[in-house]
Amino acid sequence: MTDTKNARRNGSEQRIIREIRRSGALGRGELVRRTALPRSSVFAIVGDLVERGVLVETSRPGDARRGRGRPGALVSLDPAAGLIVGVDVGREATRLVVANAAHQIVAAGVSEEPAAEDAGACAVQIETLIHSVCAVDDIDLDALEAVGIGVYGLPEIHESATRSPRDLTSELSNRLEVPVALGNNTRLAALAEATWGAGRGVDDQVYVRWSVGVGGGCLVGGRLLVGANGAAGEIGHVCLDPNGPRCDCGGHGCLETLVGGPALLEICRQRGLDLRSLDDLVEAVQARIAVASDVVVQAARRLGVVLAGTVALLDPQRVIIGGELGQVGSLVLEAIHEKIDALSMPGLGRTVEVVRADLGMNDGALGAVAHVLRSRQPTTTAG
Repeated sequence: MTDTKNARRNGSEQRIIREIRRSGALGRGELVRRTALPRSSVFAIVGDLVERGVLVETSRPGDARRGRGRPGALVSLDPAAGLIVGVDVGREATRLVVANAAHQIVAAGVSEEPAAEDAGACAVQIETLIHSVCAVDDIDLDALEAVGIGVYGLPEIHESATRSPRDLTSELSNRLEVPVALGNNTRLAALAEATWGAGRGVDDQVYVRWSVGVGGGCLVGGRLLVGANGAAGEIGHVCLDPNGPRCDCGGHGCLETLVGGPALLEICRQRGLDLRSLDDLVEAVQARIAVASDVVVQAARRLGVVLAGTVALLDPQRVIIGGELGQVGSLVLEAIHEKIDALSMPGLGRTVEVVRADLGMNDGALGAVAHVLRSRQPTTTAG
């Protein structure tokens, strides 16, 4: 009987730690809701974990009350438990963040140097960036426990690429002597928004990164969908026109070929507005230049049509729009929302929120950190 009780207790501890590792600092009441454990058990276990130093208490913003075990306090993993580095190897830049086990970001940096195609050379670039960022902020890499990497494309199946994902993780792991986890950077950005950003506290959500390309990630019941081939959430490769332009994925008329950054810049040029970059397009829309605004709104409606199908399939509570074009704000969000409302089972009467992402260009690197934190096994050995 004692062994059974201890096993049950250990299982409850692991569930609580896993949820805090997944979500960051939480109040005791929120832990009761998220773990579905009895309130008395949660309060007793959390108190014991705080006593043993596994968890630490922090005040909520604006909460001046003091005293151990106050119901309004937040609990998180001990920030001194180790460091995690998250890296986003993008098409045009490599971004990096350093976080601790309590989900606190302690440093960040970026390299504008294009990532090398050779796995070994790319690993050297990442290692150099890590050392550079940590040196600026006087961070001791002896505390490094793991590295997460986000890359574009489908790292789970693109082993034939020059920069093999398997070789990249192996090279970097050998150089840094810590575990390295890899994933698609857009899917990881969705995870970041669910952990720190516009999706925090929402179990069912769809994230879209609208940029040079169009990617996405979906969380159902708080879990990131990956799919059999790692392609779950690839909204940019939904076909809108089978006779349309050829896409890098091998298909034709994919959403990305019609509303991705290069396509929108070309449409603007055809209409007499010559813009050099996606940032220029965003600035033109924000300056209310008519051609730019019309091109982006029409593209947002196309994106909304595809998202209406996604909403019908997954029934999310919230749709989050990130990337440069997500920064446009209400002009884009309202056009997308209009199509979702009109085309996704309008008779159901449900409400789907369409909001702008919170985390900006560091979302992929933050997601790589979240990926590592969620995949680590719970431990209660402190104390």
